[in-house]
This record gives sequence, C-alpha cells and structure tokens, in this order.
Amino acid sequence: MTVEELNVSLANRAPPVTKADLDFIKAYEASKQQESESAPPGDARLEAAVRAARIEQMRDALIAETRARTSVESHLAPPRVALSTEGAPLLGSPSAPVRVVVFTDFECPYCKESEPALKRIARQYGDHVAFYFRNYPLPNHLYAMPSAIAAVCAAEQGRYLPYHDFLFEHQAELKSADYGAWAAALGLDRAKFDACRASDAAKKQVERDIREGVAAGVSGTPAFFVNGRAVRDEAGLRAVVAEEVKGE
Repeated sequence: MTVEELNVSLANRAPPVTKADLDFIKAYEASKQQESESAPPGDARLEAAVRAARIEQMRDALIAETRARTSVESHLAPPRVALSTEGAPLLGSPSAPVRVVVFTDFECPYCKESEPALKRIARQYGDHVAFYFRNYPLPNHLYAMPSAIAAVCAAEQGRYLPYHDFLFEHQAELKSADYGAWAAALGLDRAKFDACRASDAAKKQVERDIREGVAAGVSGTPAFFVNGRAVRDEAGLRAVVAEEVKGE
C-alpha cells in the first residue's frame, strides 16, 4: 500500500480516546511545574495528541512485525568515500584489490583491541587485502598526537609497523614515553628519528590525516573504510571485507 493508504488504515484501526484518557492527561499536565500561568488545554487538543501517539505506536509495531517476517534486500550500491592511500604505511600487498584505510589513535583502547582482528583478516585473505594506516589522534588523548608524530617518523625509515605495534604494546606507558629510546631499541637511526620529530613535517602529516578523516566523517577511533565503505566495528569489518573480496 501507499504511505497515504497506510496512514488511513492506521487511523481507522486506532482505538477511540475515552474520557478516562483525557482526565489522565489533564491531571498530568496540571502536575507539571509551569514558569507562567496558562489556560488549560482543551479536550479536542488532548484527544488529538492521544490519538496521534496511539497511531504512531501502531505504526512502529507494524513496521517491527513486518521486518521480523519479511526478507528485505537492498540492491543499491553502498556509499563509498574517496580516500588517498598514497604514502600511507601498509600491512599487506600494495597490489591488493581490497584496501582498508584505518584511522587510529595510539592512546585509544578500542584501537588496541582491534589490532588482533586486523592481523587475523590480513592472514586470512593474504594478498587480497591490504591495510593502510592513517592517524587520527583524538583531542582528549594527551599522548596520542606525540605518539602519532613518532609513528610518522618511524615510517620515514620504513619501520612503521614494528613501531606501531610497540606503541600499542606499551600504551600504558605513553605518559612517560621515550620515543627516541624506543626507536633505537627497534633498530631505527635515532639521530634521524629525533630530527624528524623536531621538525614540522611529521606533525603536518598527522594534521593532513586528521583533516581527511574529518572530511570522510570520522568522529571516533578506530574507523575503517573498506574500499571506501565506512565500517565502525570489528563484526562489520569482517563482513564488508568478505563482501569486497567476493566481488573482486
């Protein structure tokens, strides 16, 4: 049926508003604290409000019942966001047809929790899927920005992934982090690393990631985009990756 026909059907099936209904609403409104005196509402307005509420409840119940017993399929193409992966550190093959852009924050506990899932998906699909990492340090995380800058400097020496993993492993120690010592322990050239952190280039890279994340609709971390399709949780990530691999 059309929307108009549905509205007429619901209106005809709605139970009548009784005097008891009106008395209840009047008592309720009379009990509310008012900043200024006003005339009590008329019965006609109250009856219309009660009737409208009942029709809305019936509409919600009908929709829920229909969804429960009906298989609904969407044939619309999923919305996709254009995101650059140029220069972004990656886990996987650069020729992988399925590209997952990950916006992460090294102080974010949920980002740390998602890491094993990313690695499992990477092992499962091999060269079919690649993860590209972008920075999105949240403003309420004091140590997220310096950690992101350090990760960019590690990427400059081709050591992003080991440093990325180390930062998450030592997330509880970020408050007293010695980024240079950690870099040296992972085999990076400390002098080059420290010079990178002291320059503006790494910070500007992080800021570019943030701007692109904001433009893509990122509001929290971790945020995933599978071939441009936004995904917010691990279950959704697995499902969308499977769809994209199947559709190669």
